[in-house]
Amino acid sequence: MLIRRLTLLVIIGWLLVSGAAAQEQTYLRLQADTTEMQTGQEYTVQIRLDNVPSLWLASLDISYDPTRLYIIGTKAGSPVRPGDFFTPDSSVVIFNSVETATIRYTISQLAPADVVRGSGVLGTFRVYPLQPGPATLTFRRAELRTATISGEGANRTAADPQPVTFLPVLLELTISGDPVEPPSEATATPTPTETPLLIAGATQPPQATALANVTLPPDALTTPSPAAAPPDNTSTLLAIALGAMLFGAVGLVIVVISWKRKHR
Repeated sequence: MLIRRLTLLVIIGWLLVSGAAAQEQTYLRLQADTTEMQTGQEYTVQIRLDNVPSLWLASLDISYDPTRLYIIGTKAGSPVRPGDFFTPDSSVVIFNSVETATIRYTISQLAPADVVRGSGVLGTFRVYPLQPGPATLTFRRAELRTATISGEGANRTAADPQPVTFLPVLLELTISGDPVEPPSEATATPTPTETPLLIAGATQPPQATALANVTLPPDALTTPSPAAAPPDNTSTLLAIALGAMLFGAVGLVIVVISWKRKHR
């Protein structure tokens, strides 16, 4: 009976450790209500974050084919509408434009606010399909940063910026219909050049790095098909090591108990 209980304990412990490791993966992904689109209609695309442990700033470059898709706001400006992940009163949009087939969007918390965590929508933008055929939206460059918050009340500051490991997930679309012209938009009035928000202690704005995206089944947060090398797996390996140690320790106890019973 004791051996059975110990074996059950090993199985439960392994499942808990494995589950915790799987939940640690952070996804930065593009999501739409449908991937089957018609030319001449508008569709909303979400920029989502899933399972982020801590975040202060997100900086994104999203690439697309301008012969297939028109981004609403290309001429009018501000193509991305902030989502619910950052609170409007405690955050600021630093970059929000379309430049050479790329959507640029940077949003950050503002001191004395705290870091944010969990899952939610960073922003949304609207696409207008122009030509039939396949189209893909990808994260060309992206960076997630967290910060160390210190001080009290109005004196709180954010310093020591650190990168957050994540997996970028692309969005593949299928467009049907006849070719159409881009919708008319008024050209935005030029605004002064925006100055990136610096976290205290940083000497320059966080620089995004080139990314290779992966694919992910709709509405599924499982391990994506590896279109690129996965990010740092230190946390997962540590969880596996701890599970193996637990399994070995309980196994040793079972062996000792069995040996004592045989030699009574």
